[in-house]
Amino acid sequence: MRQIDPSDLTLYALTSTELTRFSRGVALGLLEPPCSVIRRSDTEISVRFRSHREAERTRKYIS
Repeated sequence: MRQIDPSDLTLYALTSTELTRFSRGVALGLLEPPCSVIRRSDTEISVRFRSHREAERTRKYIS
């Protein structure tokens, strides 16, 4: 999980493996669903979180 734009603390790029872990966390109710998900390539997806706090919580969960 990497930050795409240093000035935007809610937009991150996730690999497909990280997205799978994130989706599992959302399905289990452990994480909040994202505001948006955009496919950047076959191996990377960008995710916009509701807040920087939620992004950090997700980073800890999927790592």
